[in-house]
Amino acid sequence: MIITITLNSCIDRSLLVSDFQVGKTFLAEDVKLCAAGKGINVSRVLDCMGLASKALVVTGKDTASFFESSFEGSLISPHIISHSGITRINTTIVSPKAKETHIREAGTALPASTWQEVADFLENSVHEGDLVAFCGSLPLSTDLSIWKNLLSLAKKKHAFVLVDTSKQALVAALETKISAITVNLEEFCFLTKSQQFEMDSIAFEAQKEVQKRDMKWITVTFADKGAVLVEKNSILKHKAYNIELTSSVGAGDAFVAGMLFGMHQNIDKAKTLAIATACGAAACEKAIAGSISLNRVEYFLGYSVLPSKFISL
Repeated sequence: MIITITLNSCIDRSLLVSDFQVGKTFLAEDVKLCAAGKGINVSRVLDCMGLASKALVVTGKDTASFFESSFEGSLISPHIISHSGITRINTTIVSPKAKETHIREAGTALPASTWQEVADFLENSVHEGDLVAFCGSLPLSTDLSIWKNLLSLAKKKHAFVLVDTSKQALVAALETKISAITVNLEEFCFLTKSQQFEMDSIAFEAQKEVQKRDMKWITVTFADKGAVLVEKNSILKHKAYNIELTSSVGAGDAFVAGMLFGMHQNIDKAKTLAIATACGAAACEKAIAGSISLNRVEYFLGYSVLPSKFISL
């Protein structure tokens, strides 16, 4: 079973403004609202690929029903934990003539009772061999000892624990003997204090981290340069695909979904990295995070790796 964990969910609001400029007033040409969060996006991409997952989502009571209904008709089994706080809103201004503008809210701190509900879920729902992906930022003012305890709970169940987060949450996660991490270049450099930015140099440093921390692997994504997958004794690289960029929001989440897909299907690491890179590229061509086109994934790959019963291209 694949289980995604989203502790700091949000409402993603995307505004299309063709000629956006700072300091001026515009009327949005299109507005999209989506129940979101990195783990949710991962589950949605897996759903696009025909794989079921269980999604734990922590959200405010003000939006709990909105989140619940967003999973209807999918292969995602949601487990919603609601608290009395207000769900944060993340806004992206999309403009074809300019770089995207992202405005992120921190959200609210969680009460002890909510953290206990999350721990109870992990204790009761995670089993040996499960792929458990903790994705995204932590709620405001989260005690890192609570975060590490949650990771340890999943690890004690003999699950494969993958973490996709940043900054101090990432540093703390690596103190708990997790299985793997997936990071972008900026996040990796924060973690290691590296001043190197070339793919080969970063891959070598990542391999030292894998060996030192006795991890299974680390992936580092380099945006339009591609990605690397580093194990103790091997380094795999994959170049980026040429795309027509619509929005980069959720590309990293799609990459994580591709990695989980490959692991779940027992696909070799080289092809898994190719699938993950293709998923990330396909996500960049969509306006809403958590969505990919299977046509585009298989176009990038040049072959089909999806379960035959789900191929409807």
